[in-house]
Amino acid sequence: MENIITSLIAAGIPAVVTIITHFDSRRLSKLHSAKQSILQMILEDEFNVETLHKLPCNYKNIHYEYDEYKKQDGNSDIDIKMKEYESWYKSIK
Repeated sequence: MENIITSLIAAGIPAVVTIITHFDSRRLSKLHSAKQSILQMILEDEFNVETLHKLPCNYKNIHYEYDEYKKQDGNSDIDIKMKEYESWYKSIK
C-alpha cells in the first residue's frame, strides 16, 4: 500500500507541474506575441508617415492588441510606448 501511494505521488507531482507550466507558457507566449505585434505596428505606422507620407493605418489594431496585452497582465514597457504613440499620433492628426 505504501509503495502504491509513493508511486502515485511520484507520478502525480510531475504531471501537475507539467500542466501548470504548460498553461503559464501559453500565457507568456500570448503576452509576447501581443507585445511584438504592438511594436511592429507602431514601427510600421512611423515608417509610413515619415518615409511614404501616408497616414497611420494601424491605430485600431494597436489598441486592440494593447487591450489583449493588458488582459494578459502586461508590464509597463508597452505602456510607455503606447503613450509615446498616442502623443505622436495626435501630433500628426
